[in-house]
Amino acid sequence: MNSGDKLRALFVVWVAFVLACWFTFGRSASLGVGEVFLGFFYLLAVMGASISITQSVETPTRHDAAAEQVYASTKLKREQINQLDRLVETMNSDERQALLQRLSEPEPVQLTDDGELKQLRR
Repeated sequence: MNSGDKLRALFVVWVAFVLACWFTFGRSASLGVGEVFLGFFYLLAVMGASISITQSVETPTRHDAAAEQVYASTKLKREQINQLDRLVETMNSDERQALLQRLSEPEPVQLTDDGELKQLRR
């Protein structure tokens, strides 16, 4: 429950309490012992429900879950980029030049009969 849901739930509980009290005690001029106990029971119920609602843990919404997933994936990407940076830093200049040349050359590909692109070996 987020705070908006808690507010709506509290409103419903307290409106139900007021209506129950009005229908139970509104018609009689005097209250008997049974009605006092019933009113006390109503009060305990509404207070217990209010405490339960306000103390409930907020559940994550779909938006929160999606944001957490995006955060996790960007964290993973950052870790992978840092790992690649460390790998490149350990290379000497000849290895870096060979890697740059290999990455900048276009890979020869061939279109097969079924429409699939297939890389040709050098």
